[in-house]
Amino acid sequence: MRLVCLLLSLLVAAGCVARKDEASLPNGYWVLAMGSTEMYVADPQRELLLGPTLVSVGVLDQVVVAFCGWEKTERNGFANTVGYNILDTTSAQIVKNLSEEEARKWFSARGLDMPALQSPSAILQKSK
Repeated sequence: MRLVCLLLSLLVAAGCVARKDEASLPNGYWVLAMGSTEMYVADPQRELLLGPTLVSVGVLDQVVVAFCGWEKTERNGFANTVGYNILDTTSAQIVKNLSEEEARKWFSARGLDMPALQSPSAILQKSK
């Protein structure tokens, strides 16, 4: 009986650990948190596009900019998308691996200012 209770407790605990948080972005895109150190930007079908390290994210109209840090890590077979990455959610075009200066130039070339970036945790909190 103790073994059954222990197994049930472990299954419940495992289910709690596997919980995923999410926040919506323009046009059905998502910020997905698989844990405190594993976060992604995903498309409407939840295919992982950017991450697993999301340091900060900004949104301006239909454009998402994600800074993924500079560390080239890999989690669960997914290599980190480093640098600043710009996603146009209307066309699904992604410009990857930019420096901050290059990202600002991308926005400037379109007559825009780069949006303020915030932690993915702040975006997840706003969606609750």
